Formats: sequence, structure tokens, C-alpha cells
Amino acid sequence: MSSPSDDEIREELAHHIQSRAEWNQHSGLSPSEAKAQAQRSFGNLAQIHEQTRAVNISLFFDDLRRDLLYASRSFARNPILPLTAILILTLGIGSATAVFSLIDRILFRPLPYPQDRQIVSLGMRAPQDKSEYLLNRDYATWQRLPTPFSLTASTIGNRDCDLTEGLASRLRCVAVESTMLPLLGITPIRGTSFTKEQDLPKGPKVALLSYSLWVSRFGSSESVVGRTISLDGQPTLITGILPPNAELPNLQKFDLIVPQQLNMPTRYVQAFARLKPGITPEQARQAMLPLFMDTMKAFPTAMQRDLSLSIRPLREHQIHDFKQAAWLLFGAVIMVFLIACGNLTNLLIARNAARHREISIRYSIGASSTRLIRQLQTESTLLAAIGCLFGTLTAWAFLRLAVAFAPAGIPRLNQATLDLRILAFALTLALLASLIAGLLPALHLNQNARSNPQKTRLRFALVTAQIAASLVLLSSSSLLLKSLWNIQSTQLGFQTENVISVKVSLGRNGFEQPEQRTAFFKQLEDTVLSLPTFNSIALADSIPPSGFIGAYTFSAFEVEGQPPHSTSEVAPVPWRTVTENFFSILNIPILKGRPFNARDREPGQDNIILGEPLARRLFPSTNPIGQRLRIGKDSPWQTIVGVVAPFHNSGFAPRLPEFYLPLKRNSTEGQAYLLIRTTASLKDTDTWLKTQIGALAPAVPVTAETLSQRVYELSARPRFQAILLTLFALIGLILAVLGLYGVISFLVTQRTREMGIRLALGSAASSVVLLLIRQALQWTLVGLALGLAATWFSSTFIKSLLHEVPSRDPASYAISVAALGLASLGAAWLPARRAARIDPAIALRTDT
Repeated sequence: MSSPSDDEIREELAHHIQSRAEWNQHSGLSPSEAKAQAQRSFGNLAQIHEQTRAVNISLFFDDLRRDLLYASRSFARNPILPLTAILILTLGIGSATAVFSLIDRILFRPLPYPQDRQIVSLGMRAPQDKSEYLLNRDYATWQRLPTPFSLTASTIGNRDCDLTEGLASRLRCVAVESTMLPLLGITPIRGTSFTKEQDLPKGPKVALLSYSLWVSRFGSSESVVGRTISLDGQPTLITGILPPNAELPNLQKFDLIVPQQLNMPTRYVQAFARLKPGITPEQARQAMLPLFMDTMKAFPTAMQRDLSLSIRPLREHQIHDFKQAAWLLFGAVIMVFLIACGNLTNLLIARNAARHREISIRYSIGASSTRLIRQLQTESTLLAAIGCLFGTLTAWAFLRLAVAFAPAGIPRLNQATLDLRILAFALTLALLASLIAGLLPALHLNQNARSNPQKTRLRFALVTAQIAASLVLLSSSSLLLKSLWNIQSTQLGFQTENVISVKVSLGRNGFEQPEQRTAFFKQLEDTVLSLPTFNSIALADSIPPSGFIGAYTFSAFEVEGQPPHSTSEVAPVPWRTVTENFFSILNIPILKGRPFNARDREPGQDNIILGEPLARRLFPSTNPIGQRLRIGKDSPWQTIVGVVAPFHNSGFAPRLPEFYLPLKRNSTEGQAYLLIRTTASLKDTDTWLKTQIGALAPAVPVTAETLSQRVYELSARPRFQAILLTLFALIGLILAVLGLYGVISFLVTQRTREMGIRLALGSAASSVVLLLIRQALQWTLVGLALGLAATWFSSTFIKSLLHEVPSRDPASYAISVAALGLASLGAAWLPARRAARIDPAIALRTDT
């Protein structure tokens, strides 16, 4: 029966006072005297009630204190199980909280734009492309027609720019359309944004400063707005300062934003739009399809088959290549946490069942079921609180390590923090674990029975589920590890040891004319070659494994004396310009003919080197050396002087047919890569190059790195994903093994008397071991079967993350099954072996 509330007591007290006052009036007292006497009679009742309530609160906290002390002493007497439970909670809560913190900003948290769900990226996209693009002329046409968008904006992306006043420095400028900031809801904190007039071709030179550049370069000066600076040698007006959290939709880092002032109709742009209210991305796509089909008429038929209209939410555009991995990690950590909850429940059921005699005695001498349940809940809550504390600390440490060692390019990963929402999430997990782990054992004890088949099946069902989930994690991690092994062992076809790459990018200030750029690179070659420790050098417009900067379609190739290729052959054929030592520095074999020489770099020399795949396709049955070809009808005829072995120019992507042209001495390009073969260290080389190049052009930045490091970074993201998933798989394996160990230990405790009788009647100790192992093996096999089925059906989810590994790889499955099976048998063998050493005389005197 529940205690009356304060309002009920006050109402009852007022009723008694009124009744006594009416009675007193019958004794001849006036109404006021009768009421005063009644209040004196019952006035102490309110005080008694307050005192009683205070006593009840004191008793509650006193009981809680005793429960906590009892739980602490109980844990101290037998610390193995509570420490195991805390370890389980630490691993479960820590891993779940850390991963949720990692992917929270990637998958769930709103983007930093007003009504961010209405912002989409749009354009044409090929299956292998990560982003959408539009020709500027098509984008301009779409802008003039009715569309499902309330606002559109475009950008041509990032470029280097030089701030040439005072201390010259290289900055990052992003050119955007004037509608970009209004579309994103970004308002300058000082000054104003661009206007349409400033975005017109040959419009005035203006710029918006990023907040970080405003602070670092201009000291947060308010007077900088309206000031003219020298940007790329051109006077540029600063119109405003952007807020600290300003973020462009393509997530490119920037120091300044400038109007793109685009007047080239064939230039590709990235386009973004804000949907009209009530319009979904798919509805917008259907509405734009007629316009897209009209646009495609200008493209070759083969390209029309490959290109499709893409309109997708901005979040999906930003996390496209990490979305699959993020959801995989999220699913993995949910499995780990569920394994932890089931494991903790099993452990506490086993612990409380082993205390059956103690609890039965307490129940028989008058302890109520409610009192016993509260004691058990106090113990489980204490474990959950400690586990939450250590879990949160573990999550913080794990998160810091993950952010520190994560590869570049994962969106918003560096923003991951353990904020109040994440801490609340951890507390919720702890509470959930406490309820699951404390309530079920309490209900089990309230049934006042030692064991029944339903309870045993529940415990083994939990273990079976843990084994199945662990197998899914192990199989997925083994696939990723095998994929990572394939990536690491892939022969790229070129040598990286003792090769240093240096990116040299000339700004516009001082290098506007082709002659100025030509003179600089000639001086650079002569200066670098003057150092004895540099064995050989080469220049190129791009270097492996970063891919190429340009490509032609195969149909553009015309071989002298052969009919032209079909215009439907639009397979890309990338190309690169290099100097004579490029192939020797990278140790790339010349299969036929010769490499380039110094004469090939002179104007008027038109020679070309083909990659072996392209040579085989163009000349399947003849020797290509000495043959002539041209790329496009307006280009000169080129003489083939060599054929080089194929190598991975674009990371681990399939090798493409490619060709190479000599980097002319009168090249007008303002950017090149310098390859140096040297025995000097990277630090010494970097210092020397910065000094020498700084003497030639102080504003030109130097970025030096070893080619081995560039290759190593190719596998950074697959390695990060594989390590994370493997870590969770190992945590799941540990938890599953602990769960099976706890259940078998419980069975040994529960069946001590039975084991003693078996041994007393002459059963061999080995038969007792086999009895328990057989039971563990039965549930392990069921868990493995369920896990294999789940792995088989979920394998397609991980397919896009694998490299040259089938998503349903029998070898990976077999290794995972063997590892989990052996670990489970080991967990069962230890308590089974302990059971075989039971003294029959002692066992027969137990009540279990």
C-alpha cells in the first residue's frame, strides 16, 4: 500500500480540524474559539508529518548507504566478476560513445547552414565520379529557365593566389558565384558580400577575408574593410569579413573568397541549389530530366550512356566516399554494445544464482522481495556508474587517438568532441545497461526458483547472439584486413626509395608572361643540379600516384595510314608531360625504343612515348617505334620514340592506356613537380630547396615530401577503416568469450552437486569436461551458423570498401569461424576443467 501524498495529508488534517471545531461549538464555545481550540488539538499533526517525512528520507538514504557498503564489501570479497562487469561496460560504453562522437557530425548532426536539408548538389555524373559537374553554358541556361530551385550558385573551386603587399605569402582563394553565400545563409560579420555586378566578367577585383586570415594577417583590424590590397599583383578591394564557422559546400579550405567572374562557356563548374519548400531531391531530379536530356544532345552517344543527372542532398555529396564506412562503423559499435549488455546480464544472473543460499536465508528471515530487488538494483547501478565513468574516459582517449591518427579528407572528423550530447548519450547507455543487467536477474530471483529450462535457454540464447554478432564483426574485419594486405602488396610499377617530390607553383605576380615562367624553371633545374647530393632530377606536370591532370578520348587518336577511330570510343586516355630523366628516376623500364632526351624538349620537336597498354591497342601487330600519330585533327603529327612499361599512375585504380610528351623548355605552365633522386634526408633537402627557391622567387612556396610517403598515404583511409573495425571485432570477441566463460562457470556452480555425484559413482573426470564442452559447443555452433547467415546477407554492404577481395570470401569466413570457435572452446574448457577437479565429498554437502 502506497503512502499518502502531502496534499492528501493536508486535506485530511483540514477536515479533522473542521469536524472538531463543529463539535466544540456544541460545548457553548463561539465559532472562533471552537476553531482555535481545534487547531491547537491537531496542530502538532502537521509537525509530526514533517518529522515522519524527514525520518523516511533519512531511512531511505541510510538504506542506500548500507546497500552501497554491502555491495562494495561483496565486490571486494569476490572482485573477479565485478571487475569483469566493469571491463565489459568500459569497453561497451567507451567504444559506443567514441564512435558515436566520430560519426555524429558526419551522419547525424545538422550541417552549419540554415535549412540544410534543402541544399543539394546538382549536375551530371559518371559512375566513377565522386562529384557532379556542369558546363558553364549549361548551368547558365538552366538558370534562365523555370526550375524547382529557389536559388542556385556555382564555384570553379580552389586556386593559389599571392598576397604581394608587405611580407609576400601564398594563400588559397576560392572563386564562387555571387549567390553562393546567400544560398548557404552566410552573412559577413563585417562589411558586405559580393554583388551581381562584381561577379560579371572583367568586373571589379574584390575579395572576402576568412576570419582566420583577418586575425592572423590583419590583427582583427576593423579598418581592413574597404581597404585595397595587392592580390596577384592586382589592386583588390576587401568588401567584408566572413564568420569563423563559414564553410563552403565542397568543404575546400580557403583564405579568401573572390568572385569567379567566369566568361568561358566550356568551363566546368560545381553547382549547388536550394530546393523550393516541399520539393524533395528526387522530385527535383524528375523535374530537371527534360533539361538534362536537352543538354546531353551536345555530347557523343557513348558519353550519354555513361552520364546521368544527379541531384542529391548536400550531406550525401560531402560524405559520399565515407558514408559506407561510417555506417559500417556505426553498425559495428552497436553490435559491440549489445554484446556488452547481453554479457553483463549473463554475468549478473550467474552471480546472483550463485548467491541463492544467501538470498533465500534473507528472504526467510523477513526480507521483502522489494528489498532484495532494490539491493540487486543498487549493485548493478553501482557497476553501471563505475563503468560509465571509465567508459567516458576510455571514449575520450580513444576519440583523441582516432582524430590524431585519422587520414586527411574525412569530412568534419577534426570537429568530433565529447560534448554534452555525447555525455548524455553515455549516461543513457549506462542506465540502459543497468536496467538490463539488474532488472532481469531481480525478476529471476523473485520467482524463488533455482533453475528452469527457460532461464537456461535465455542465458545461452544471449551467448549465441553474442557469438553470431562477433562472427559478423570478425568476418568483416578479416575482409578489410585482406583488402588492406592486397593494397599494401600491390606492385605500383615504379620505385619510390630515395626519391623526393617537390611541388612548385608560381603565382600570377611576377610570372604573368610565358618567358618569365620559362626562365624560372630553367634556373630551378640548373640550381638543383648544382648540388652533389642530388643524383638526378626530373620535371613533370603531374606525378604518380596522384593521377593525371588531363585526358583525351580514344576516338581522338589518328594513326598515320589507318582509318580514324569511331567517335563512340570515348574511353579516357590520360597524358603527362615529363623531362628526360623521369622514367629513370622512377626506374620504369623502356620496353621499346628510347626515353626522351634533351633535344626532344626543344621547340619544333614532336615526339611521343606511349604506355604499353595504349601501344598494344593502337598497334596490335606492328612495331610502334617510328610510327606517327596525332591527337585531334588540328594537332601536329607526333613520332613514337618509345614504349614504357605500364604502372599505377592513379593509385590502386586499374591501369589506363596513357602517353607521355616532353616538357618543353618554353612551356608556359606555372606549376610543375620536381622529382629528385638523392641520398640526403628529407629535412636537409627541404631546407636547401626553400633557401635556393626563395632566392629565385621569395613568394613561391615549397612543399617537399618523399615519394614513399605519398604512396603510403594511398592506403591511409583503408588502413584506418580496417584498424577501427578490427578493434571492434576484437572487443566483440573478448566480450563473447567472457560471456561464454561466465555461463559455463555458472553451470559448474549450478551443477556442483550433480558433478560430485557423477564423480562419486565412478565417472571419469574427462567425461565431466566433455559434458560441459559439448553443451558449450552446441550453442557455439548455433551462434556460428547464425553468424555465417548474417554475414552472407550483409556482405554486399562492405563490397565497395574492398580491393581485389570478393565480399563473400570463403577463406576469410573460415579464418573467422576457426578463430571464434577456438576462442569459445577455450572459454568453455577452463571452467569445465575446474569442474573435473571437484571433491565429491564437498560437492555432495552443497545445496546446489
